[in-house]
Amino acid sequence: MSPIPLRPMSMALLASLFVLGVCAGAASAAEYSGTLNSNTTWNAGDSVVIVGDLTVAPGITLTVNAGVVVQFRGAYKLQVNGTLSVAGTATDKAAFRPESGSAQPGAWTGIVVAAGATLNMQHAVIEKAATAIENRSTGAVLANVEISSSRNVGVYAAQGTLTGDALFLHHNGTSNSSATVSVASGASASLTGSIIAWNTGYGVYSDSG
Repeated sequence: MSPIPLRPMSMALLASLFVLGVCAGAASAAEYSGTLNSNTTWNAGDSVVIVGDLTVAPGITLTVNAGVVVQFRGAYKLQVNGTLSVAGTATDKAAFRPESGSAQPGAWTGIVVAAGATLNMQHAVIEKAATAIENRSTGAVLANVEISSSRNVGVYAAQGTLTGDALFLHHNGTSNSSATVSVASGASASLTGSIIAWNTGYGVYSDSG
């Protein structure tokens, strides 16, 4: 029996198969805005894009695990009225940043923690917010968090109590001479083992009233 000749596959067909393969393997982004009314967990590999102000309702927990990158498509905020738990690791941090890699400082508003809410953030990176963290809670804990390129303030303790350990705050206050860490009258912020460097204006400012 004569062998059946194999015809070379056309380049057009190869290109079509390649595109189909890429599309099949690509994960679509999950877009969020409005209010989270049920406990939610974001895991490594999830593509998370914030397309409007997002609120964590009272009694609700948003968990952001190691390796998650939360991207903000515009000047939106993450409002925490419940619990925000960020569980990065030393080798696989969670990140909060603008969706656009070319975005300027202040491209998104920041994380706002209400009175009565809870923030526990471990091994995370926050980039190019207006004010990275504004806290009014008595239960805000940050450890091994890097905050950079905030337009106004890196950490604003508006009221309540905030504790931070091994923080790295740099290149904040890019548009004015505000403080990298600002503590309002009546609020409390305790930082240990932290580096505050290369910022515009004050490193730490406390309003004694």
